[in-house]
Formats: sequence, C-alpha cells, structure tokens
Amino acid sequence: MRKHAQLNSQAVMCGKPLAIVDYLKSPVIADPYRLFDCCLETDGAAAVVVTTPQRARALQLEIGP
Repeated sequence: MRKHAQLNSQAVMCGKPLAIVDYLKSPVIADPYRLFDCCLETDGAAAVVVTTPQRARALQLEIGP
C-alpha cells in the first residue's frame, strides 16, 4: 500500500518509502503486528475478544450503555 501511496501527493506517507529492512526493525506492537502494520489515519476503533465459551459464561459481562 505504501508503494502506491508514493504516487499520491496527498497521501500521509508520500515521499517516505518503506524498505523491508526498516519494517523488520520496527517495534512489535502486538505479536505479530509491527508499528508499520498499524493504520496511520483512523476515524474509529474496534476490538475483538476471543475466548472459550466456558470463560465467556464465567465472566458474566454487562453489555450495553
């Protein structure tokens, strides 16, 4: 995606190519995702919690506002 962003003068990372060496040197944010795997511009957020059905029942979470 960054390669194509170099063609767009309004892209956030225009003029800042990313070599594979730089990518591999970037810090791991949450294994296996590195810094450059994160979205630079986001309008919202989301989270996914993965667990077993037994653990989910045991949590007795309150859902809603």
